[in-house]
Amino acid sequence: MTANIDTILILGATSGIGGAFARYFHAKGKKVIAAGRRLDIFEFNIENIGAIKSKFAELFTLYPILDTVVVIAGKIETLSFANASTSTAVSIVSEITTNFTGPIIIARTVILHLLSLTRPTTFITVSSALAYIPLREYPVYNGIKSGLY
Repeated sequence: MTANIDTILILGATSGIGGAFARYFHAKGKKVIAAGRRLDIFEFNIENIGAIKSKFAELFTLYPILDTVVVIAGKIETLSFANASTSTAVSIVSEITTNFTGPIIIARTVILHLLSLTRPTTFITVSSALAYIPLREYPVYNGIKSGLY
């Protein structure tokens, strides 16, 4: 896969798997755009659905050869539907937006750009093993991640 990549955007590169992906591709000599909620250089909060189109317009202007987008950004909430005090409607919507709605809107925004390039391109969403082996502490997350498969 790395042979076809020139410039890669990693959404969710502030820590964990996303940070590891960013370091890996950078070590391979690829131009890496690391973005996430907590970055000062290029902040990209996937939960802000209304800003996705303008953020990508900005990215495509700055990096017209952007050929790979990896969506790793995620949020997991521990909750129990048997105990309403463990969550709120707002926290559940936030988790769904970050983990499911955001990546779908991003796909809708990005894929046309990728198709317009005259070379191989890649769009990846990262899910979780919890889609197949759910844990009861994460009822919303389990279902969302299975939806991305």
